[in-house]
Amino acid sequence: MVKKRIIEKCPPWYSKVEIKKHYKSEDTEVFWDIPEYSGNVEDDEEKALRPDGKIIMTNEKLIYILEQSVPWLMNREVKLAEKEDKYKNIIRNTKLAYPGYTVKQLTFVIDCLGGYSSSLKESLKQLLFSKTEQQVILFAVQKIVVSEARMLINHFKLVTNL
Repeated sequence: MVKKRIIEKCPPWYSKVEIKKHYKSEDTEVFWDIPEYSGNVEDDEEKALRPDGKIIMTNEKLIYILEQSVPWLMNREVKLAEKEDKYKNIIRNTKLAYPGYTVKQLTFVIDCLGGYSSSLKESLKQLLFSKTEQQVILFAVQKIVVSEARMLINHFKLVTNL
């Protein structure tokens, strides 16, 4: 049985199309950039942590908390550990809010020049992308990161008259 994807087509990364905050199908919900509360009494809308996304798969009783980061070359592993530590209370609270569900955090770290570690490939694999889809995604993400770096360098040159 072929599983229908909740998002069939994604606009190019440079597109002006706005990504919706919420997508829903029969058995899957996807949320983007939403406040999640860590359980601290001082949490409010302004201070709440904002993981990049959350995928709720009701048939599988599985929830993924998604986070991404684009650190400097030498900081990939440090940033991965930092992000996993940052959201541990959200993982705990999500488990309490969804009894019987497995809750996992997937952290996507790609450095500012497009390098990545095996943890990024493993995260894509957990989302059940085929090897071909994983390669396409990794190449596209590298292209985005390198293009953005180039754009920032050109902007810096213009601003500083170099």
